[in-house]
Amino acid sequence: MTDTYSHVSLNSLSMGGEIGRRIELTVHQNLLKLNHAADFLSHFLKKDGTAPGGYVGLGKLVDALSKFARYTEDPAVLELRRELMGKILGSQEADGYIGVFEEADRGLKLWDLHEMAYMVVGLVTDYRLFQEEAVLEAAQGLMGYLRGCLEADFSEALQKQDVTFENATIGLEHACMGMYKVTGDREYLNLCIRVSGFDRWDWPILMKKEGHAYTYMARCLQQLELFRDTGEPALLRQSHMVRDFLLCKDGMVVTGGASQLERWTDNQFGQHALAETCVTAYSLWLLDSLLRLEGHSYYGDVMERIIYNTLFAAQSPDGRKLRYFTPFQGERHYFNKDTYCCPNNFRRILADLPLFVYYTAEKRMLVNLYNASAFDGEVPGVGRVRFEQQTDYPSDGRVNIRVGLEEAREFELKLRIPHWVDEAEIRINAEAPLRITRGGTYYTIHRTWQDGDTVNLTLPMQVKAVRGRQMQARHVALVRGPLVFGLNTTRQNMYIEPDLDFLRVDPGSIEGPISDDQVRPGGVMLRGKAWSKKSAVLGGPDLDLEFSEFVDPGVRSIYYMTPDQLDDRIEEDALHFPGGCPCCSD
Repeated sequence: MTDTYSHVSLNSLSMGGEIGRRIELTVHQNLLKLNHAADFLSHFLKKDGTAPGGYVGLGKLVDALSKFARYTEDPAVLELRRELMGKILGSQEADGYIGVFEEADRGLKLWDLHEMAYMVVGLVTDYRLFQEEAVLEAAQGLMGYLRGCLEADFSEALQKQDVTFENATIGLEHACMGMYKVTGDREYLNLCIRVSGFDRWDWPILMKKEGHAYTYMARCLQQLELFRDTGEPALLRQSHMVRDFLLCKDGMVVTGGASQLERWTDNQFGQHALAETCVTAYSLWLLDSLLRLEGHSYYGDVMERIIYNTLFAAQSPDGRKLRYFTPFQGERHYFNKDTYCCPNNFRRILADLPLFVYYTAEKRMLVNLYNASAFDGEVPGVGRVRFEQQTDYPSDGRVNIRVGLEEAREFELKLRIPHWVDEAEIRINAEAPLRITRGGTYYTIHRTWQDGDTVNLTLPMQVKAVRGRQMQARHVALVRGPLVFGLNTTRQNMYIEPDLDFLRVDPGSIEGPISDDQVRPGGVMLRGKAWSKKSAVLGGPDLDLEFSEFVDPGVRSIYYMTPDQLDDRIEEDALHFPGGCPCCSD
């Protein structure tokens, strides 16, 4: 099946703004600061099974590193990629094995199949981006070894480890599909269908061990890839089920996070093991895949909510530390290792963020995310086009896009107008502004474009108090544009920690945005009034509070009570549709 939209190439993109800053932090303060030799490579060289938890995640690191190297063309990143790939290929056994276990344990110890599968994924990514035959040969050799393991009977070993086949082999479908795409050999795909049956996989969403959210979405993604190959409608069902669970049935919280203890949850509980970073990453990949396939603007609305809140909150302000979970209530903690699944999936999704900004189709360019950036590449049916996007988004809703062309060309420029917008304004060059009264769609400009044409888009960002759900019922969260705001108790002018569960906020008192560089350059905060536990509502608010962006690592609470008489100031979250996702009815 043909996608509605396609990715552009990584090396046609240049990111500034908050996305660009986060990529720079991840590359220079995390990726290049890792102890690659001791924490990652040593386990693949020794092969003694001493990796903490039996898993390293080196294949995921390779996947991220190769993308960062291609995108940045940074000499330090390119050299790290060259060195790391050389040592990985040098560690491969004659039988094709690349992994961390002794011969007797290979394929039987927990996470070895998972490690091998993602190593294939990483090698395939690297080959696709750098076209080195030795890398493809290594991937083919490892895939051959993995095939032997999969065709052996290891069900008893899995039963002893108390883990499902699907969980023990996360990434298998991705590895097989990747090999099929780069080689054209359908046997790789047939192997996966034969062993895992993912073409027929049809599970309900469960709130227990079998409902491991990361595993579920990883399989959904590859079902979508198989749908692109076969056009079989049944392959869409699981992905649509996840979409509806997240967006219509309380499976996603207001910050864009999902899962509790790595499992599906819909109770809106905000503490402890909420929003596994792997789930955050795979939510974005799933939304991106559905957007490319179906073209609905709503997917982009949810992507930006996740990116600017839960995803970026999973990284320390200096970029060095990462989180396994990112709750919205109570204290957050950084993960104590650079290895394992969540840190590496964070790096992988950061490496892919540039691909979510612009998409193309025949004589069509889509701007999905608003972020200072540039695109210089091919638009199908048009030729080379240059786009430069200037904006302080998400702090400000004003976006300026400049078009660069060698000669005049006719094509469509589509701009995403988010659901939370009440009325947007668009101005083309010096023409009169066009007002849009409906958010939740694309605004299409079809014209013959000239070099130097400009489009000015204004997305008004009102502060909204949005109604909580389930365990957050009768509470509100403060949202402005794609940003969610919360209370860092250390930034208040009084001690309010004991009052957090009893604060009653006055939605009508909220002021902002106010410049705030304490968490990120160009950041914003809000100010407002609230009643403390000891005060009477009739006596007026007794607290003056500052609400910082959710990415502030000191935020401890985002939901607050309000006096009953102020209910008319509370709105529904624009990105929650209990009556059904708009994608279903378009």
